[in-house]
Amino acid sequence: MSLLQKKIVAVYRSADYSPNLADADALILQSVANKLQCEGAIVALMAEDEFLSSSINCSLILSMSRSEAALKKMQMLSDNGILVINSAQSIKNCTRLNIHKISEGKGIYLPKYTLLETSATENIEQKNLIYPLWLKLPEAPAVSKDDICFVVTEEDLIEALNNFANRGVKNILAEEHLQGDLVKFYSVAGTKFIHTSYPTLSGYSKFGCEEHNDPIKNIPFSIDLLYEMSQKLALMTGLRIFGGDCIISPQGEPYLIDFNDWPSFSVCREEASLAIVEMIKNDLNKHERETTPTE
Repeated sequence: MSLLQKKIVAVYRSADYSPNLADADALILQSVANKLQCEGAIVALMAEDEFLSSSINCSLILSMSRSEAALKKMQMLSDNGILVINSAQSIKNCTRLNIHKISEGKGIYLPKYTLLETSATENIEQKNLIYPLWLKLPEAPAVSKDDICFVVTEEDLIEALNNFANRGVKNILAEEHLQGDLVKFYSVAGTKFIHTSYPTLSGYSKFGCEEHNDPIKNIPFSIDLLYEMSQKLALMTGLRIFGGDCIISPQGEPYLIDFNDWPSFSVCREEASLAIVEMIKNDLNKHERETTPTE
């Protein structure tokens, strides 16, 4: 499909939703924008505030935004016929609790979980939890180190639940801690692109949580299975640009412990941006066929 003179708006992620990664997030969007411009597209890069205050007239919106205000406007523009990648609904579908619910029985490996009320600590021993555990926000992305908590005892758990309750958090997702290699993965829906890396070997750390993971043992695993599961989950959520983290079990099974919309792709930016452009052209072509009136 030709992108000549196609008007595209690309919206940066707000720094509030890009903890310690604002520059890297900006670079992948700029890389994609540059490649689209090389194919003749007219691309306007916008900060979220500018997007929210501007009148938008384009064929496509590429959005890294996660704020409620931005998602609301994205949905309105989508309802008016503009293609939005990633769509507002796909991002809303990508909460941790929803990922667990929609993946049940679908052949996607996830850690076991329990949903806990932060105010119900009196009889916590009746939950028969197995420690250690990871505590995560069920309905919102983590934007600070306080949003993810590693607990090893019941006392730790009660203290953490009280801390979340004091912040106004009513429910917490408690996930089992898995043994194995921590692997990051990056992919683009509808393409063959997938890239994996071992973040702890490069010293990467978003919130310092990696210190609780095992030393890397280079456990053999099937990248084809990881690709299949992540593409399936992307299809179920509607995400087109995505990535996440997984634990490779001692048996070589990839368990997804995080699944996100539009990561930074910092270790594979060039290859990823090429795959994203490929996907954009295919999606635009499909969108125009479906929305063009027939005679």
